Amino acid sequence: MGTFPNSTRRFWLAVFTAAATLLGALVAVGTSTAYVRHSWNVLSEARRELEALELHRHGVTRASRELRQLEPEIAAIRGSFANPADPLPFIEAIEELGRQRGVSVELTVSGGVSEEYRLSASGSFASVLSFLHAVELLPFHVAVGDTEMVRSGTTSGDRSNLQPREVIRLSVTLRMVPLP
Repeated sequence: MGTFPNSTRRFWLAVFTAAATLLGALVAVGTSTAYVRHSWNVLSEARRELEALELHRHGVTRASRELRQLEPEIAAIRGSFANPADPLPFIEAIEELGRQRGVSVELTVSGGVSEEYRLSASGSFASVLSFLHAVELLPFHVAVGDTEMVRSGTTSGDRSNLQPREVIRLSVTLRMVPLP
């Protein structure tokens, strides 16, 4: 029982080498398949992330376009907030309303606060009421504070109406609401 003939030894050596080679090839294929599967998963995740980012970019682009379309409305809204640093448009609008409604208007800074004004309007009840309604419709965001209305006397009638008219004086505190 000792030795195998050379041809049998070579045969088994060839079978063992073939089996080892086949086993090595299977391990290599398995490893490369796992690597390819892992790479495929990484690429799939990157593709999903890219699609999500593309959708996000599309949404941002659409939102930017809508924002550009809304710029006139945004400017109008910003313009409706009286600016304490530049109160001139607010003051001019109040004075113009007084002239239009036939009311004597006086606007003074209230208590040293630059965004708070004391508005005094004098005239007939109808004209002061019309003025007050018009002030409410001004395109400025203001908060109304203390209000006082008193009868301040009578005036002689004008040419169209010879009856004397009662004069009332409306005093109201207006505070500019700054842009948030």
